[in-house]
Amino acid sequence: MKPLEAYLSAQTLEEIVLPLTRIEEILGASLPVTAYKAWTYWSNLKNPVSREFRAYAWLNNGYTAHYSMPTESVTFRKKLD
Repeated sequence: MKPLEAYLSAQTLEEIVLPLTRIEEILGASLPVTAYKAWTYWSNLKNPVSREFRAYAWLNNGYTAHYSMPTESVTFRKKLD
């Protein structure tokens, strides 16, 4: 399990707001510039064709991601059934 996926797996809150700097701490690495500049980096699509698997970290844990460029933070919200 990847670090962000493990972090979200351990959460019980329905909504978690993480600044990108905190996500970098969780990952133990810097995010690419596109994580700061493009909301599409935080897409909620599982797309094996593009080989971008980062969405699995939150989708596999029942969350959707919502990026706020002004605050440079991501809100992870539990999907409602």
